Parts: sequence; C-alpha cells; structure tokens
Amino acid sequence: MKADNILTVGVECETPRGGIASVEHSYSLFFTPWKQVVTSKDCGRLKNLLVLLKALLRFEFLMWTDRKIQIVHIHAACYLSFWRKSIFIYLGKFHGKKVVYHCHGAEFKSFALKNKIWVQMILNRCDSIIALSSAWKEWFEHSLGCKNVVVVKNIIEQPQRKDKIFENSPVFRLLFLGLLGKRKGIFDLLDVIAENKDLYQGRLELLFGGNGEVEQVEKIIQQYEIQSIAKYQGWVSGDKKIELLNQADALILPSYAEGLPICILEAMAYKLPIISTNVGGIPEIVINERNGFLFNPGDKKAMKKSIDILMNNKDLSKQMGEMSSNMIIEHLPENVERQLSVFYNSLLEC
Repeated sequence: MKADNILTVGVECETPRGGIASVEHSYSLFFTPWKQVVTSKDCGRLKNLLVLLKALLRFEFLMWTDRKIQIVHIHAACYLSFWRKSIFIYLGKFHGKKVVYHCHGAEFKSFALKNKIWVQMILNRCDSIIALSSAWKEWFEHSLGCKNVVVVKNIIEQPQRKDKIFENSPVFRLLFLGLLGKRKGIFDLLDVIAENKDLYQGRLELLFGGNGEVEQVEKIIQQYEIQSIAKYQGWVSGDKKIELLNQADALILPSYAEGLPICILEAMAYKLPIISTNVGGIPEIVINERNGFLFNPGDKKAMKKSIDILMNNKDLSKQMGEMSSNMIIEHLPENVERQLSVFYNSLLEC
C-alpha cells in the first residue's frame, strides 16, 4: 500500500480545529502525497454548501482521472456530517473503490438509533468501519449488526514536554479543553467551583479553552464571581496548547458523551492525570485510581472529590501522570501509522 492509493474525505485540516481535523492533520504528515477532498470548513452553512458542491466535483474528477486511488477513507461524525459523507460512500462504491467509514461522533449512538434503518443501509455499503475503541467496536457490531469493524487508535502528535515553571506552586492548575457546552460538562464544572470557591480560592486555577457557548460561560463566571479561579484562554491550538499542557497539573473533561477525546490523549502524553466520566471509549484509556478518576456524568460530588484528592496530593498526581504517559504509546504517530498500513493492506487483499 502506498499513500497515493488513499483518498481522504473529511474536513479542512491544514490549521486543525477540533478532533477530526487534528486526526486528519496528523495523518497528512506521514501519508505523502496527501490526497484529500474537503467537504466542510469552519464557516457558515451557506458557505459550507458551496464547499460541499466543490468537494463533489473534485471527488468525481479524481475518480475518473487518478487511477492510483484504491481506497476512499471517510472521516465523519453524526447528523449533517454523516448525511454529507453518505454521498461519498455511495459514489466511492459506484467507482469500485474500497470505502472506509471512520466514526468520530461522540453522539453517534443516539443519532444512529433514531435513524437506524438508514444508517445501517449506508454503513452496509462500506468495506470497513473504523471505531475509536473496543467499546465502540462492540456497539457497532451488536447494535447495528456491522461485521466489518476494526479499531484504529486515535492519533496524537509527539509531545513537546518542557520543565514545569510552576513546579513548586501552591496553586493546582486544572485544564479543560473542548467545546464549551452541556455535553462536555463545563457547566457542571463551574457549578462545583462556584459552590466551593472559598475552599479553592488561591489553591485552584481552572484554565479552560475552546469554542461554543463562550458568552454563556463567561456570564456564569461573572455571576458566580469566580473570575480569579476560572480563566478563559480562548481557542487553544499550536504553541498555546503546548504551553497549557506543560503548565497544567491535571486535565478535566466531565462529558456526557464522547468517542475517544483527543484532549485526554494529548494530556496523557504530557504526563497529566485525568479527571473524566465513564462514557464512550474513555474507560479504556483512563483507569480509575491508576492514571486518574472516573465518575458518572453529572455527579458533581464525585467530581469535587476527584479534584480535591489530586489538589491535595501532588505526589499522587505525578504518579498518575507517569502512568498516563506509559499508557499512551500506541497512540503516538509511528504506532498509528503502522496500524493504518496493516489495515489498508488487509483491505486491499480482500
């Protein structure tokens, strides 16, 4: 298998924003030449309709002119992302290509069960489905009856670790990275901080970054008067993300639904303990009381307890961070590249 045998269908990833874009960007660094059809960008719906039309034209052009392409690798989530990509599933099969559906959607389960007949019909056209974890693989097999599901680890970039400048600081720095909204649990986290702000004042600092309901989050921080504890960092990527990961003492992601969050994997690579929920593929990478703490979504008491344990025991925090680093090796680029190459070769042999 050569890189020019693969056509990727996905989102704009040259300057990645979000998990899917980050994965595609990492793939583009070791699969050269990188052949991609971009079906959506970070723009409004009307502009994205034009992006989709251009994508269809480019896809058809490549299908008819580039005879080296054998596999169409489609990255998608759910809702509009799934329906958009379903067009390329059918077109790819029409042109006789091997079609791979790579599912990234945290809310794919609820979406698929509401549209089960259509989703099953579309996925059955694919030659293989890539799931982010063993739990997701099992769900595809048992709930949708898929028989061609494989697990490929979510990829992260090689960490650029630096000496912690706040090594001996009395303040415990908690990092949150992700879409600001109910699904990621940011409002639950702010509730916990507000209810215990006297305890956390001068001892805890929440650094959080992302897009989404930014105005609502900032309004709540003002109302709760926790500006000195909860500090918004804007959209975080590149050098800024590296800086925050090196500054943090732990990462927190109290989500209600997830696939396999890139931010958790990245934090583990930077030797951070993880505080998160037992949803999606998270329990496969965060082992409760080994490299972090897990609790049920919405359980604010358990969240507070997890924060307090790490805040009050930096030795335990470091120990769990070392465990995180040891557990993340399979997600580093050279290992994921090997997994993908084996997968592509086996697909072409079918």
